[in-house]
Amino acid sequence: RLPEPCRAEPRGRFRGGALVSGETSRESRISKIEGIAFEDSGPIGSSGGGRPVLLFGHSLLFDRRMWAPQVDALSRDCRCVAIDFPGHGESDEPARGHSMLDNTEAYRKVMDHLGVESAIVIGLSMGGMAAMPFALGHPGRVRGLVLRDTSADPEPGPARARNQAMAVTARLFGVSDFIMKRVSALMWRRRFQEERPDLVAEWATRVKALPRRSIYRAVGADMGRKGLGARLREIR
Repeated sequence: RLPEPCRAEPRGRFRGGALVSGETSRESRISKIEGIAFEDSGPIGSSGGGRPVLLFGHSLLFDRRMWAPQVDALSRDCRCVAIDFPGHGESDEPARGHSMLDNTEAYRKVMDHLGVESAIVIGLSMGGMAAMPFALGHPGRVRGLVLRDTSADPEPGPARARNQAMAVTARLFGVSDFIMKRVSALMWRRRFQEERPDLVAEWATRVKALPRRSIYRAVGADMGRKGLGARLREIR
């Protein structure tokens, strides 16, 4: 539950906790630090007066733009920072590849750069997987966690093998319509896909435009994550 000063009712429909439709009209500042792109929206001084900074982390193969409607609504009163994880959106692809801990470090790097002492971290899927180790490693910097459609466990064997096979196929041949259909089924309900084919097509174009190596490495980072289930009680 968000504090009262930051509660708002975004426009659009939800899937997996992420609002993926609705127009936006916010003012924002787009920057990059150590290869990590981020968008800083809302009043800069909103970390005071009981109003927290909200830090958003996106899902695998998507980018910070998936949070645009929420940021548009919440940045009217609170400072909102949405990042692109390594190899996604406008962030650089690390030359050596990356792991889930690099996604975790992206949260810290952006907060350090902005001088933000603590934030509520909001993560969907991969964004949540990166947020949990951040909370464990930097407990004083996480004011709260909002985790949706995520997991503290390692990827199950069958799913890991299936997703890695798709990642290899994407690296060799690009994102086919078959792969994109699988991705769409994970992100949106069938009814939403029928009602908003324009939005689904827009994101399909973005995902297909990702460099093949970036897709392969990003899936590898997600599938190779370590389990944290035994340590969740340590998060305060």
